[in-house]
Amino acid sequence: GGMRRRATRLALALLQDEGIPVQSLEVTGLTPGAVSLAALLFGENGEVAAESLNLRLTWDGFSPQAEEITLDGLQVKLDLTGEGPLLGSLQPLVERYTATGSATGSASPETTAAPLPPLPRVTLRRAVVTAATPSGPMTGSLTAGLAPQDDGSLKATATLELDNALGRLKATLEGTYQPDGNWQVEGEISEGRLAWQQLSVGGFDGGGRHRCP
Repeated sequence: GGMRRRATRLALALLQDEGIPVQSLEVTGLTPGAVSLAALLFGENGEVAAESLNLRLTWDGFSPQAEEITLDGLQVKLDLTGEGPLLGSLQPLVERYTATGSATGSASPETTAAPLPPLPRVTLRRAVVTAATPSGPMTGSLTAGLAPQDDGSLKATATLELDNALGRLKATLEGTYQPDGNWQVEGEISEGRLAWQQLSVGGFDGGGRHRCP
């Protein structure tokens, strides 16, 4: 209806004002408790696309908060050739939102990390990653999720499976971010082997710990 069309135009304008290169999206559902989007396409070369995004909302007075996000049919294009940015035209955006440090100066050693803001549960369904490599394109399936825990921490999980002419691989990654700024990541390549030009990956099992500044 007219309300969904107006919401679509508003969403496109807001994203463009934030410098996010969006080619298309459509608001398909809009209620006080949920927002649904479809036909999402981001990046100058369509580096990120999704069939649908469903957002469940809760309200704190007049302020909406995302409680759960579900992405269906996500498609991500990566450049592993070394000839361009990993995420193409979206790389500057990613670096902008993941940059560490502060323009106003460094925190003192005694400064503790700020508490995490409320974050939603995130689920990826039927996600596909297509990577350009020196030996040709490689496509894999991805399942991933982000889940807030009762103790205030965040748990992230991801599994990538590749199986084509360039090799076979199953890689898992688990990470936990604590409210005090500590995070721990564990990764494992549990099966398969890749043999690309200038790159060979076999088994790996490891992890790491880090405290955010």
